[in-house]
Amino acid sequence: LDSEACGIGWKFFNTSCYKISSRSKTWEEGLADCNSMNADLVVIKSQEEMDFIYNLFVKPLQSRNAWIGLNFKGGSFLWIDGTKVTYRNWNIREPNNVKALNTVWRLW
Repeated sequence: LDSEACGIGWKFFNTSCYKISSRSKTWEEGLADCNSMNADLVVIKSQEEMDFIYNLFVKPLQSRNAWIGLNFKGGSFLWIDGTKVTYRNWNIREPNNVKALNTVWRLW
Protein backbone atom coordinates (compact mmCIF):
# COMPACT_ATOMS: atom_id res chain seq x y z
CA LEU A 1 0.00 0.00 0.00
CA ASP A 2 1.21 3.49 -0.84
CA SER A 3 -0.18 7.02 -1.02
CA GLU A 4 -1.74 6.43 -4.46
CA ALA A 5 -3.86 3.60 -3.04
CA CYS A 6 -5.46 5.99 -0.55
CA GLY A 7 -7.29 8.02 -3.18
CA ILE A 8 -7.62 11.71 -3.94
CA GLY A 9 -7.66 13.91 -0.86
CA TRP A 10 -6.26 11.19 1.42
CA LYS A 11 -2.74 11.11 2.89
CA PHE A 12 -0.86 7.88 3.57
CA PHE A 13 1.08 7.16 6.77
CA ASN A 14 2.37 3.82 8.00
CA THR A 15 -0.51 1.45 7.11
CA SER A 16 -3.38 3.94 7.10
CA CYS A 17 -4.95 6.65 4.97
CA TYR A 18 -5.96 9.98 6.53
CA LYS A 19 -8.27 12.79 5.45
CA ILE A 20 -9.54 15.93 7.16
CA SER A 21 -12.93 17.51 6.63
CA SER A 22 -13.28 21.28 6.88
CA ARG A 23 -16.97 21.09 7.75
CA SER A 24 -17.78 21.72 11.42
CA LYS A 25 -19.86 18.93 12.85
CA THR A 26 -20.67 17.26 16.12
CA TRP A 27 -18.54 14.28 17.10
CA GLU A 28 -21.41 11.96 16.13
CA GLU A 29 -21.85 13.67 12.73
CA GLY A 30 -18.11 13.48 12.13
CA LEU A 31 -18.11 9.77 12.92
CA ALA A 32 -21.07 9.19 10.59
CA ASP A 33 -19.31 11.18 7.85
CA CYS A 34 -16.19 9.03 8.27
CA ASN A 35 -18.24 5.84 8.26
CA SER A 36 -19.87 6.91 4.98
CA MET A 37 -16.35 6.87 3.47
CA ASN A 38 -15.62 3.41 4.92
CA ALA A 39 -13.42 5.08 7.54
CA ASP A 40 -13.38 6.07 11.22
CA LEU A 41 -12.33 9.04 13.28
CA VAL A 42 -8.59 8.81 13.88
CA VAL A 43 -7.20 6.58 16.64
CA ILE A 44 -3.82 7.93 17.79
CA LYS A 45 -1.57 5.25 19.25
CA SER A 46 1.91 6.81 19.11
CA GLN A 47 3.90 10.03 19.14
CA GLU A 48 4.97 9.29 15.56
CA GLU A 49 1.35 9.17 14.42
CA MET A 50 0.51 12.31 16.41
CA ASP A 51 3.43 14.15 14.79
CA PHE A 52 2.19 13.11 11.33
CA ILE A 53 -1.35 14.30 12.06
CA TYR A 54 -0.14 17.53 13.66
CA ASN A 55 2.24 18.47 10.84
CA LEU A 56 -0.13 17.56 8.04
CA PHE A 57 -3.47 18.70 9.42
CA VAL A 58 -3.35 20.63 12.69
CA LYS A 59 -0.37 22.95 12.20
CA PRO A 60 -1.51 24.29 8.78
CA LEU A 61 -4.99 25.03 10.20
CA GLN A 62 -3.45 26.92 13.16
CA SER A 63 -6.24 27.65 15.64
CA ARG A 64 -8.71 25.02 14.44
CA ASN A 65 -9.34 21.77 16.27
CA ALA A 66 -9.99 18.24 15.09
CA TRP A 67 -12.25 15.47 16.29
CA ILE A 68 -10.49 12.23 17.05
CA GLY A 69 -11.90 8.77 17.66
CA LEU A 70 -11.86 9.11 21.43
CA ASN A 71 -15.09 8.88 23.37
CA PHE A 72 -15.91 9.16 27.07
CA LYS A 73 -17.75 6.00 28.14
CA GLY A 74 -18.28 4.44 31.54
CA GLY A 75 -16.19 7.06 33.31
CA SER A 76 -13.13 6.79 31.08
CA PHE A 77 -11.93 7.58 27.57
CA LEU A 78 -11.90 4.73 25.04
CA TRP A 79 -10.93 4.75 21.38
CA ILE A 80 -13.73 3.95 18.94
CA ASP A 81 -12.05 0.61 18.23
CA GLY A 82 -12.70 -0.27 21.90
CA THR A 83 -9.08 -0.01 23.05
CA LYS A 84 -7.92 1.87 26.12
CA VAL A 85 -5.91 5.06 25.78
CA THR A 86 -2.18 4.39 25.96
CA TYR A 87 -0.88 7.49 24.12
CA ARG A 88 -1.30 10.48 26.44
CA ASN A 89 0.78 13.38 25.13
CA TRP A 90 -2.14 15.82 24.80
CA ASN A 91 -2.28 19.57 25.25
CA ILE A 92 -3.53 20.93 28.57
CA ARG A 93 -7.30 20.35 29.02
CA GLU A 94 -7.35 17.84 26.17
CA PRO A 95 -9.04 15.74 25.11
CA ASN A 96 -12.29 17.65 25.50
CA ASN A 97 -15.58 17.90 23.65
CA VAL A 98 -15.45 21.23 21.79
CA LYS A 99 -16.79 21.76 18.27
CA ALA A 100 -14.16 20.96 15.71
CA LEU A 101 -13.16 19.52 12.39
CA ASN A 102 -12.96 15.80 11.94
CA THR A 103 -9.96 13.74 10.93
CA VAL A 104 -10.76 10.39 9.39
CA TRP A 105 -8.60 7.39 8.75
CA ARG A 106 -8.77 4.05 7.00
CA LEU A 107 -6.65 1.10 8.01
CA TRP A 108 -5.41 -1.12 5.19
